[in-house]
Amino acid sequence: MAAEKGDPPIPFPGSEDGAARILEVLKEETRGLSISDISRRINLNRSSVAKYLGMLVTAGRVEMYVIGSAKVYRISSRPSLLEVFDYIQESVIVIDSDLTVRGINPACCARLGITMEKIVERAATAASCPFLEELVASETFSRAIRGTKQVSEIRTGPGSGVRYLATYIPVMLSNGRYGVAITLRDVPEENVHR
Repeated sequence: MAAEKGDPPIPFPGSEDGAARILEVLKEETRGLSISDISRRINLNRSSVAKYLGMLVTAGRVEMYVIGSAKVYRISSRPSLLEVFDYIQESVIVIDSDLTVRGINPACCARLGITMEKIVERAATAASCPFLEELVASETFSRAIRGTKQVSEIRTGPGSGVRYLATYIPVMLSNGRYGVAITLRDVPEENVHR
């Protein structure tokens, strides 16, 4: 089964068939199913089903609920972070470990003077935005991609008076890759003149 348009990709290469079969059966059963129920319906052993469900839960495609002593799984009803980007008023950009921009919200586009079409799914270093290149070339980004939250003050260019407080938040992307969500806020005026 091919993923529907707009579905995030299956998180790990080679898992498409089992994960896709699980998603298909869960789409048909809106109340959810246990691992045993899924295993019987798609004729796949329980340990494989559990492994695929773990990947799908991590990717945010499936939710798990405990009902009594049973774990019940169903298609996730929650939107992913990238689906709610347009509603976040703080500037946010998400970059993966290959330095590819995976998402940017309108507030960040306005702040950096770039458009989504010219940056999303492209290398951050090829975005014709020196400030963005500086964000990903920093040691702060390197530490964040390794899993440590970082906060730093950064200037938009040499000699420029525009400063931002950048928070680098390690994230797991829906494709199973590591990434960093970077939020940008203006540095309060009292901190600029110190």
